Amino acid sequence: MSRVADVNIVPQVKEQLLELGKKRGPILVGPWLSEIGFEVLYWIPFLRWAFAFAGIPPEDVYIVSRGGPRSWYADLSPNYLEILEHYTPQEFRAGNALRVQEQEASSAAIGMRHRRASAKQHTITAFDREILAKVSAAAGLTHTRVLHPSMMYGLFRLFWRRQMPKLYDEMTQPKRIAMQSTALGLPDRYVAVKLYASPACNDRAPINRRLVREMVHGIVQHSDVVLLHSGTKYDDHGEFPIDPHPRVRTVPLEPATNLETQSAVIAGANAFVCTYGGFAYLGPFLGTTTRTIYATPNFRRDHRDLMGSVAASILRTPLTVEAIGGGIAHKVAPRKRQHAA
Repeated sequence: MSRVADVNIVPQVKEQLLELGKKRGPILVGPWLSEIGFEVLYWIPFLRWAFAFAGIPPEDVYIVSRGGPRSWYADLSPNYLEILEHYTPQEFRAGNALRVQEQEASSAAIGMRHRRASAKQHTITAFDREILAKVSAAAGLTHTRVLHPSMMYGLFRLFWRRQMPKLYDEMTQPKRIAMQSTALGLPDRYVAVKLYASPACNDRAPINRRLVREMVHGIVQHSDVVLLHSGTKYDDHGEFPIDPHPRVRTVPLEPATNLETQSAVIAGANAFVCTYGGFAYLGPFLGTTTRTIYATPNFRRDHRDLMGSVAASILRTPLTVEAIGGGIAHKVAPRKRQHAA
């Protein structure tokens, strides 16, 4: 895709949004099927800007996501449709895998690198359509229109390719998440911990397993720990084994509400410790001081730096990214946010 064609996306997106805002009626927003980090850092802030720009009323909006994160979208719409009420976690993973394969097969046609597999939602696939049909039928919705994540992904290529460095500032409205639910039965003071395996922190390396155990052991010397491990796989991430301890407890995590429950636990914590990755972004958005770790720095630094800047300058919540095993902590300084004219 050429630079000229890319830049033309901005007026096209604005025109499509204004067209959505001209008529009344249900708008299916989603389904969101990819990373949590992109959902909270890009998608939801983009939607907040988009609805304001196009004058789309909250009552027309029907959010479609998974794991029940109603609070993430509460200021955008009172209507939430849950994907995992229609699929088991295993069915969801299988459908998502087929979605990635279908998208990869058409990569050249949608402006991606040839035959490149990506979990990001660059186009509407058969699995997207199946989900939208199921949730709208269950909700009794007819004559629906769709605002799909591919609009945001296509738009923000300009930002990620550094063609429009101010685009994030001009076409998003990030803000803290105000939880609409609470987690019951937890200690008055605790640290929320989610140490999952990923390419940035491989659980097959004995040294990583040892360092993670030592980290949790250090935390329980001065605080209770609420462990956000479910034992259920929704994607390709595993979980580091954590030794039993009287000060370590877990919470029940049902598939259709697991993200809402985990968010409530993080929001009520004194601190949040997490493997570096998209899930860690939840901590600052929930106003909880967050420490993230990695063993291998094989992640995009532009996403890390943007998240750090948003955490510091807008969310006003400390976020630290550090290498385990004696690495240097990385803290992003606030930047001045540019506003659209």
